[in-house]
Amino acid sequence: MSRSAPLSGSGLTFKIHHFSRVSSTQSLAREFLDRGAEMGTVVVADEQDLGRGRRGRCWLSPLGGLYASVLLPAELLLPLRLGIAVASTLERLGIPATLKWPNDVLVRERKIAGILIEVVEETAIVGIGVNLQAIPVAGATSVAEEGFRAVDRDEFLDWVLTNLPCDGPERLLGRYRELSCTVGRIVRMEEEGDQPGPNRVLVGRACGVDASGRLLVEASGRVHTVAAGDCTHLVHETDARGLILDARTFGD
Repeated sequence: MSRSAPLSGSGLTFKIHHFSRVSSTQSLAREFLDRGAEMGTVVVADEQDLGRGRRGRCWLSPLGGLYASVLLPAELLLPLRLGIAVASTLERLGIPATLKWPNDVLVRERKIAGILIEVVEETAIVGIGVNLQAIPVAGATSVAEEGFRAVDRDEFLDWVLTNLPCDGPERLLGRYRELSCTVGRIVRMEEEGDQPGPNRVLVGRACGVDASGRLLVEASGRVHTVAAGDCTHLVHETDARGLILDARTFGD
């Protein structure tokens, strides 16, 4: 089944293809791209057998979630735009969504949505996973769990596409910082590197996001710039000077 949904404020019209069950919306969207699909093509599935998240992780995808992949023009701040779009849609429902860098969507530190971006030349294949009714992993939450049981999946997706911000970098970064629950926190960063070998690990205070969307982490007496990696929020104890004495994963 296919339908079209125009996006106000941009030249894109989203052509949405619905499937009951697929191996992965990301893989199917790549097939559409290889066959010449245009920007704005969207693949949506009721279930995924081999849904995937960042760094090759499995994304559990039972009935009761939004699983979609969208073809969009690749650009530097696209991960932030998508995070803002999903968080703003949840805010519309009255759910206090926040963003863990770069674009995990949390509600009171519990994950409700995630975004995966894979770039092929100048096209970004953007995977969006939102827990609507289902809570596929312990410790997560869902739109239903937050008190909104009657949310229509297709309407929610339309809201996300409509909320995709077209702002310039300055306004976009300002909005992202408003939604961030990472800036100001003690974090553990496992930074993804281009070279073989173990990834660099930093523990420090996230002190900002730069103009390219990179996380700034103050650790070991200086500010480090992190372009990609896994971010874990920590709780911590400090001495009288504010130095970190002990840090452990939030919720431990």
